[in-house]
Amino acid sequence: MQGTCSSFLSYETALALNLIKLTINATENQQPEVQEKNKLKQSLDKYNDRYHGVGKLKDCQVHLHINETVTPSAQPHRRIPFHLRKGLEQELIRLEHESRIEKVYGPTPWVSPLLVVPKPKHPEKVRLCVDMRVANKAIDRERHITPTIDDLINDLNGATLFSKLDLNQGYHQLELAPESRYITTFSTHKGLQRYTRLLLELPQQR
Repeated sequence: MQGTCSSFLSYETALALNLIKLTINATENQQPEVQEKNKLKQSLDKYNDRYHGVGKLKDCQVHLHINETVTPSAQPHRRIPFHLRKGLEQELIRLEHESRIEKVYGPTPWVSPLLVVPKPKHPEKVRLCVDMRVANKAIDRERHITPTIDDLINDLNGATLFSKLDLNQGYHQLELAPESRYITTFSTHKGLQRYTRLLLELPQQR
C-alpha cells in the first residue's frame, strides 16, 4: 500500500474476526508435526516386515491376451558391454531374489533382447529394459475409459478426507499369470529369464 492512510479494521477487530493470529510461542505450532512423525515411526516399527521390497497385490494375477496366430520370434541376443555386466548380474540377482523374474529352462517360442542402461546418479547400477516391440504385436491390448475431471469431481462430492498414495514400482506389484509369462522371456549373457510380474514395456502399461 502506497501513501499514508488508515486501516479499515483495527487490530482488535482483525483479531476478533480471526483474520490474524497472535502466536506467543512459535514452538507450539510444531508440536502436531512432531506427534505425526512419532506416530509414523511407531507404525513403521510395528509393521517393519511390511515395508521391505516391492510387495505384491493379494489374490490378483494379470492374464495377457496373447494372439496365438502371430508367429513367435526368438530374437538374436544383444551383446552386453563388459563394463555393464557386473551391474547387470547384481540386478538380475536382486530381481530374482524378490521373485520378480525367474530363470527359463528348455525351449521357448518368444525371446526378446535386453537393453541395459546405467543409472545417471549411480553409474555402477543399471536399469533393465526389455525390447518388447516384436512380442507386443502378439498381445491384444485391453481398452479402458479414462475418467474425466468432471467424473472425478462428481465421485469426490461430499468427501472431506483425502490421501495421496504413490505406489513404488506399481506395475511390479501385479503378478503375471504363469501361462502369460513365456512371452516376456529375454536373453542375458547368463541365460534366459522371464518376468513373473507385470513389466512397463507391455502394451497394457501405455
